[in-house]
Amino acid sequence: MIYITDSIFRLLSRFLLSLEKILGWDYEKASVYICIYLWPVLLCCTTIPIVWKCIKAIKAIKCLLMHSVLLVYCLVYPCVTIKIWRHYNQPTIVEKYDKCYNDLITLSEKWRISYELVNLLLFVVLFIILTTINICIYVLI
Repeated sequence: MIYITDSIFRLLSRFLLSLEKILGWDYEKASVYICIYLWPVLLCCTTIPIVWKCIKAIKAIKCLLMHSVLLVYCLVYPCVTIKIWRHYNQPTIVEKYDKCYNDLITLSEKWRISYELVNLLLFVVLFIILTTINICIYVLI
């Protein structure tokens, strides 16, 4: 398990490093832009089709309760995104990166797992799970 986690983490770290050649971002800047800004925005975007379907269904007076609950569910994403951005509201990218790094270290100690595994769980596995859930909701409603 440790070998797999480390291998995946190294692969993703190399990807972040490669962004320096493409976008001119160093590792810290790439980490902050992707993990703190891009991922939450992409997750919010996955709720837009759900919101659209719910609004159309509510206008047609179909399953008002279910669609209202789904709308509230979709509102959680921007609320969490704003909370994340407020938490990492430091003036520089380096300070944002350092705060995120320290938060991940704290979680790894609290959960008694490696820093690399915490990274993978939060920024890869959770992202995939939430995106999949949103796609399934969209297909099923």
